[in-house]
Amino acid sequence: MTNINELRDLFIQYKIEYASIDSCINWAEERLANKEEADDQDIIQLAGTTKWEDAEKLVVKILEKYLGSNEINYEFYFGKYIAKLYDMYGDEKYTIDELEVILNNIFVELGYPFWLQRLSNNCELSTDIIDYVEPFEKEFEYIAGLWRSVNSLDEFNQKYDYEISESHDAKMKTIPIFYYDKYYNVIWFLIIIAIILGITLIKEFFYK
Repeated sequence: MTNINELRDLFIQYKIEYASIDSCINWAEERLANKEEADDQDIIQLAGTTKWEDAEKLVVKILEKYLGSNEINYEFYFGKYIAKLYDMYGDEKYTIDELEVILNNIFVELGYPFWLQRLSNNCELSTDIIDYVEPFEKEFEYIAGLWRSVNSLDEFNQKYDYEISESHDAKMKTIPIFYYDKYYNVIWFLIIIAIILGITLIKEFFYK
């Protein structure tokens, strides 16, 4: 099967709400137009379906058939997609702000896996704090490199080193504590208001 990995990536984008299921239907239509896999009834049905529920079931069936699995390993698929995202980030096809949305959606979709926590967190902080960009990029390179080198989720788990991810945490190194919160400007504003109110109350007390 040609271009099966393209269908896998399109389906991943659909699962993280970054694309519609129509992209998978279009993939099937292109296969038929190019006379590829024209005898595959599942691809024929996918190209002609109009219901997202049917399309999703057909895509899963096609992926399972051609990727040699009885059950889709979403975590492995998403990991391979993160490796692809790293390359696209290097080619400046995605900004950090765009990646923050994608990585957060993947993090939630997979049920908050431990290996994705540092990458997702650093990416989110990088959208506000310049000092987090370098730790984010180092963790991105590490995670993408691991996924690029493995052929299964078990192999990834065996190679993954939590301590390496922790070494890419910028906290307590260069970032003031109030920068930890995404809404630190609000915190500082409230502190200033509290100080002004405090000074006002003290003046009223002493100048009655």
